[in-house]
Amino acid sequence: MALQQEDDEDDMVDVIWRQLTGSCPWLGDAGQPVTDGLIRVWRRVVDRIFGLYRVSCQAYFTFLKLNAGQVRF
Repeated sequence: MALQQEDDEDDMVDVIWRQLTGSCPWLGDAGQPVTDGLIRVWRRVVDRIFGLYRVSCQAYFTFLKLNAGQVRF
């Protein structure tokens, strides 16, 4: 199981790096510290976006639960 997670992690890093270099080809010349920093920032941004989606979904379903179908349009 741990090997699968490491493979998934490597695949995700590759995908992120391809996206970054696709948008900014000059990043291909950047060193490893720059690469690691950009990937760390990218992940935090994505985590934050999906965190906001999660909170939005929770709020929506709480609204539906509290109103139990009594919403009028």
